[in-house]
Amino acid sequence: MKEDEFLRRKGSIEVLCELEEGGKSFNEFRLDISPNTLSSRLKEALDLGLIEQRICREERTKVKYYPTDKGKELLKAIKSIKDNYFRLKEDVKRLEEEIKRKKKELEKLVSSLCEQRGV
Repeated sequence: MKEDEFLRRKGSIEVLCELEEGGKSFNEFRLDISPNTLSSRLKEALDLGLIEQRICREERTKVKYYPTDKGKELLKAIKSIKDNYFRLKEDVKRLEEEIKRKKKELEKLVSSLCEQRGV
């Protein structure tokens, strides 16, 4: 997989941005993606050399993920689009919720028409 393909996948930018402030264990990620998706994005980022795993000194059984130099360079590039990306993502989420509400309204309207007509 190439970086551009990775960046287009759900949650990839979010995973990298979560590591901007430092390392995190799997359970410390707070993202709106499933654990399976998070696991896939972490593996893909590892394979691309964007992040690395380190064993936690305090808890030898815990692994933390950190951005590599390559990942830090990508994060610098992401920074230029980050604010717009997350704003647009929120807009999309809000619009999707509004579409669901409008579909329900439409269904009620059609049901009401059918009831009036005895259909």
